[in-house]
Amino acid sequence: MDTNTIFISSHVKLPANTTSQEVYKFLVIALEVNMHTGVIMRTELSLITELGKDFISRISYGYNMNDGVDGLLKILEKRYFGYSKKAVETGFKLVFNKYEEIVGKRSPGEDTYE
Repeated sequence: MDTNTIFISSHVKLPANTTSQEVYKFLVIALEVNMHTGVIMRTELSLITELGKDFISRISYGYNMNDGVDGLLKILEKRYFGYSKKAVETGFKLVFNKYEEIVGKRSPGEDTYE
C-alpha cells in the first residue's frame, strides 16, 4: 500500500431526467492523490457508462492538484460533453476545495468553490 496517498471524495446532485440520476441520485467523485506531489493517481466516479467513467479518469490522471481546479475545468470544458457535465465540474471543485483544506491552503468553510 502506498502510504503517500490520500483519498478525497465529494458528492453532488445529478441533473434530473438523466439515466445516472435515475440510478444514483448523486454523482460521487473519488480521488487518490499523492500528498507529496499533489498528483491525481486514480479517479472514480458514479456515472452510468464505463466509457464516461474511464474517459474522465484518463483526463484527470496525472493532473497536479497544486495547479488549482481551473486547468482541469478547462480540459473538461473542451473535451467532456456529457449530460452530467455541470455536476462533474462541481464535484471536482469540491474535491479541490477539500484538498486545499487538507494541505493547509484554506480554512474549512473559507471561500469554497461553490
